[in-house]
Amino acid sequence: MKNVFARLGAIALCLLTGCGSGALPDASQQPAYALEAPFQPRYTSQLSTRGRWPTRTIRVAVAQGAETRPLTELLPAMEREIKRWTIATGGLVAFSFADEPADAEVHITFVEAIDPDLPPSRGEQAVTRIQWKENTPRDLLFDARVKIRVGLTTGQVGTIAAHEMGHALGITGHSDDPKDLMAPQFNAGTPVGPRDAATLAFLYLSDDRD
Repeated sequence: MKNVFARLGAIALCLLTGCGSGALPDASQQPAYALEAPFQPRYTSQLSTRGRWPTRTIRVAVAQGAETRPLTELLPAMEREIKRWTIATGGLVAFSFADEPADAEVHITFVEAIDPDLPPSRGEQAVTRIQWKENTPRDLLFDARVKIRVGLTTGQVGTIAAHEMGHALGITGHSDDPKDLMAPQFNAGTPVGPRDAATLAFLYLSDDRD
């Protein structure tokens, strides 16, 4: 088995002054992607690999790390925003949140601003590393590690967690449309868009390599 590591940079920058405050859009009002559609419009040409998890229910563990606030203040927003992937894809993927790290495929932790994976000169707020094994027709993911910088608002943390989960699900690149959640830069509260959902559906429901 050949292990491959992908480092995804320039992940999350909040563009609005004071963004993250106030109520976020209700995820229950978000339209679901029509899975019978031909995976369009999508941005798979921007991805560095074609990978997916062998399971459709992803177990997520969140660790305190360097965060001084109790996780109980952050977890509701993180879980709500991550679950937008389930809503937007019509249940294509689902998430459970594990208490024990050993039970999870995706591990999220909070790190100091001096973390070497998040150099201040690049302005990154989070980074995701994934591992996969080469497989035909789709590479199979087996581990994902997400780091989120401390010092962000609860709203920012929630949206960044959803963006990073897109990478952890196999979107190993960024959308070229600034309106998408998986664009390199986005606003707090940005939902999973139709192009995000179509790209993920292509990875999980199609074996085409295009």
